[in-house]
Formats: sequence, structure tokens, C-alpha cells
Amino acid sequence: MNRLCSGYILLFTAFLIISGLTVATADAQELSEEEPKRLSIGLNAGWTYGSAGDGMFGALAGNFEVPSFREPIFGGTLSYAVSPVWSIEVLAATGSFQNQFEDDPGFTNDYLFGTLRGVTNLNKLLGLRWGVARVFNPYLSFGLGMIRSDVVAEDLDSRSLALMATGGAGISVYLGRSADLFAQYDFYLAGDDLLDSVSGESGTDQFAAVTGGLRIHFGRGNRKHASWPPPRVREPAPPSEEPAPEPEPEPEPEPEIDIKEEVRAWLTGFSVTLQSPLFNREEYTVPLIRSARERIGERRAEEERLAAERAEREARIFVEQPEAGHYVQYFSFLSRSSAERVREELLEFLSDRRDETVRVVIQEYGDYHRVLAGGFSRYSEARELFRLMSEEYPEAFIITFPRDE
Repeated sequence: MNRLCSGYILLFTAFLIISGLTVATADAQELSEEEPKRLSIGLNAGWTYGSAGDGMFGALAGNFEVPSFREPIFGGTLSYAVSPVWSIEVLAATGSFQNQFEDDPGFTNDYLFGTLRGVTNLNKLLGLRWGVARVFNPYLSFGLGMIRSDVVAEDLDSRSLALMATGGAGISVYLGRSADLFAQYDFYLAGDDLLDSVSGESGTDQFAAVTGGLRIHFGRGNRKHASWPPPRVREPAPPSEEPAPEPEPEPEPEPEIDIKEEVRAWLTGFSVTLQSPLFNREEYTVPLIRSARERIGERRAEEERLAAERAEREARIFVEQPEAGHYVQYFSFLSRSSAERVREELLEFLSDRRDETVRVVIQEYGDYHRVLAGGFSRYSEARELFRLMSEEYPEAFIITFPRDE
């Protein structure tokens, strides 16, 4: 028995080391800018099974000399998710064993035990992509603990404290961002041969437990527990296949004017006029010069106006460094056209509550285009906008400028 327990201790130590290494190498894309929930408290209840090695489940239902079958057990857990794959959990439970049949030796064992175990989420560990992975999450557990027994029988009154190893499997059912349902099976190997009041040849008693319960998650923000996949990234909707209404034709920009060619053409016409025998300097020359100057000036002014409008429009949409303040970032795209499309969606979504202090801009950051809304001087104003749109854009977060990149 001591050799068996030593083996379990070595395996459990290796399990904890692997868990620690997993924390350092966790995929950064699985964790959002805001921390997911990690701390959980659970309550569970069920039945214990300590058979005599017979029945349809055989050894899976335990190994007692005096069968104790389907006795109630109650417990609670405190767990912490060190990564999306691994969690460390403390379990405490209490209940009673007693003889199953009237012709068996009568006994009662009021027990209390506690275990420290590691839990691995199979969806994350194996990279499962099945369709219901966002609702059902199978897991395995393995750990060590202590069990205190208080056995009362016809010729025995014993109290003992023994080492105990445990392994099991279960499945979590997603209820929401703050709660799960779970059902699990656990097998316990105790370093005590008197749990059933009778000492047998195996030198150790074993029992099983089938339990179910509710697990509540705690953490900052409105995020899921780390063991569940993050919300899906909302990609911009593809353009509708229905033909869009034809936009009104924009006036074609006038071709750029070559001032030299304009002057050359004017001088050519003027020289022809001078050679005419009907030429009158006062009647023709002065109006012609005045008309040419006015036309050239008008063309120059129009070109300057169009260039200023283009520059102003680009400055309103695309920025390298947003003005100082708090913003809500909704998406970051490699595609400039995708960023412009999402910006138009945001403008439409915010049209009912926008004021002059809210801007929707696209920050050109390296190869990416960040879609930002805000420019708020107070963080509370940015938080209000974030909460308003958290359901429509679950991957949004608050960012402040200027910032050290």
C-alpha cells in the first residue's frame, strides 16, 4: 500500500509541474484584453458506491468487504483556473457508509475527507472543435487527500485518518458567463482497510461517487470562465447579394489645368487678332485680357478648394495618432476597406446618441487599421459607450491615448 501511495504522489507532483508550465505557454489569443473569470465555488451532492466486487459495474463501483451501496454524499469545491486547460481544485465532502443488506454485519462509518486535485478540460487539451464545445466541456481529474473515519460496529469503535488518492471524469454544462452545471464520477483509493469495519485481503478499501451540482464563477468584467472558449469575433457582414440602389452620379472633376498651355493658346489667338485689319485695340484687347485672367483665377481657386476638401475628409477618417482621450476599440483589420465598412456600421449604430464630442476614426497602426470611437476626456464616458455596445460588439475594449506602444 505504501508503494502504491508513493506512486500516486509522484504522478500528482508531475501533474502539478505540467500545470505550471502550461500557464507560461498558454495561447495569448485565448485570453482577451480583459481577464476571464478564474475563481469558482461549487456545491454538489450524490451517492457513494462500495460494492463487494459484484454487480454490473464491477470494480468501478468500489471494493468493500461489507457492501455499502447508494449512500448520500454532500460536498463543496473551491477551484482556480491557472490556464484555459488546467485548474487546481480543493474538494471537501462528508457522508456515511453502512451495511447494504440486513444479513451483512452491521456498521456505520461517518466520514469526512478533503482532496487537492488537478482538473484538465479536454476541449482545450485536445483542441476539440466539435459543434457543441461552447455548451459541453468534458474534463478529467486526479488528486490526493486525507479521509477521517468514525467506524462503529458490533465489536469495533475506531477513529482513523488515512491518505487517499482519487481520479475521475465529468462534464460541465454552460449556463452563462457566471455559472455551470456539472456531473462527475470519482473513484477513491483509501489507505485504510476499515472503512467497512472489516479487514480484507486487499489491504485497502475503495469506493466510488457519482455527484452533480452547480459551479459559480467569480472575476472582474463581463467575461466567461477561462475554461470556456471566448466569444466569437464578429466579422463584418459580407456585402448583400441584392443589387444596391445606384448612387447619384457624382460630378466628374474637371481636368487639371495646364497654365502654360492656356497662356500659349491665348497668345496665339491674340496674335491673330492683332494682324486683322479690322482690329480695334480698345474694343478687343482689354476685354480679352480681363476674361483670360478671370478664367485662370477661377480654375486655380477651384483646384485649391477640391484639394482642401480631400485633405479634410482624409484627416477626419484616418489618423496615425488619435487625439488624447479615452476610446472604445471595436475591431482591428489588415484590410482598409473592412475597417471603413465597420466604421460606417458604427456611425449608423451611434446615430441616435452621437454628439460633437464623439468621433469614429481609423488609426493606421503598422499594417493594421483600428476602428476607434470616442475621444472622451473622462473614462466614465468611454465606459458608458462600451456598455451600450457590449452585446453587439463583444470583443470591444477601452483604450487610452497617448499610450506607449
